[in-house]
Amino acid sequence: MAMLLAACGQKPPAPAPARPVPPGVLSLEWVYTPATAETTAATGPLTVEPSIGAAGPQRVLRTVHGDTLEAALVGEADLAANIELRSIADVLELRPGARAMLYRVDAGNLCIGGQATHLIWYEPELIEGRSLALAVIAGGAPGESGSTVCRVLRYTRERTGGGDGKAQ
Repeated sequence: MAMLLAACGQKPPAPAPARPVPPGVLSLEWVYTPATAETTAATGPLTVEPSIGAAGPQRVLRTVHGDTLEAALVGEADLAANIELRSIADVLELRPGARAMLYRVDAGNLCIGGQATHLIWYEPELIEGRSLALAVIAGGAPGESGSTVCRVLRYTRERTGGGDGKAQ
C-alpha cells in the first residue's frame, strides 16, 4: 500500500502515536468480553481504566452502550454480608475462600430502576485466561438494610497495555 501511495506522489499515513499514560493511571485500559447473554445485553464489552486518586485505587467502567461508572476502592468485601437475604458469596456464586473487593460508586450508574451505590468486584486468577464477576448494588452498602442487587455481570478479560492493542 505504501509503495502504491508513493508511486502516486502521496505519503502513506503516519502510524498513530502511542497514547500517553496520564499520571496516576496504572494501565490504559482493560477490555472485558461478556460471558453471559444477560451481560451482553446489559453492557456489551466493558472497558475499565484503573487509576490511583487522592483517596486511593479507583476504576472507571465504560460500556459500549455509553454508560459510565466511576468507583473508588473501599476494601475487601465481607462475603458473608447479606443482600436481600443472600450472602455476597451466594449472589456471585463464589467458592469458599474467595476474596472480592468492595467499591463505592462515586458517579454513574449500571442499575435499572435504582442508583448504584456500590460494586463488588471478583476477579480470580485462572490458569487459562481471566474472569470477572461484578455485583452492582443499590440502596446502600452490602449488609445495610435496603441494599439490593441491581445486576450480576460476568466477563472474561484481555488486557491491553500501552495502547498497542496487544493482549497481556
